[in-house]
Amino acid sequence: MSQEVEVTLEDQKRINAFSRLNAKMHEFEAQLKAKKKLMEDLEDAENELMLSDEETIKMVVGDFFLHMEKDSAEEQLGVTTEETKGEIAGISEQLSSVNEQLAELKSTLYAKFKDTINLDE
Repeated sequence: MSQEVEVTLEDQKRINAFSRLNAKMHEFEAQLKAKKKLMEDLEDAENELMLSDEETIKMVVGDFFLHMEKDSAEEQLGVTTEETKGEIAGISEQLSSVNEQLAELKSTLYAKFKDTINLDE
């Protein structure tokens, strides 16, 4: 027979914090996946641009195409690639921080509630 464990206000705050952090973790994972896909697309575009013999190319900006000189397009792709790398690093850092906080809360909550609480996905 399992014993009843009293849930204090502090415990409830920890459980709520865990829930919020878990939602943030999923959000950061989705953002990271999207940014990594963008990086792949940018790398593909850079490769295609290198192989191109054209001096003027069409580049997508928002919802439309712009005619650009090849050198300008390469420069713009380089800038966008560096920005995206920075964004990936920032999201990865935030995700790591959230994962550390989740691990700490999970440890604290499992220590008190043992198998009466399920914090796994």
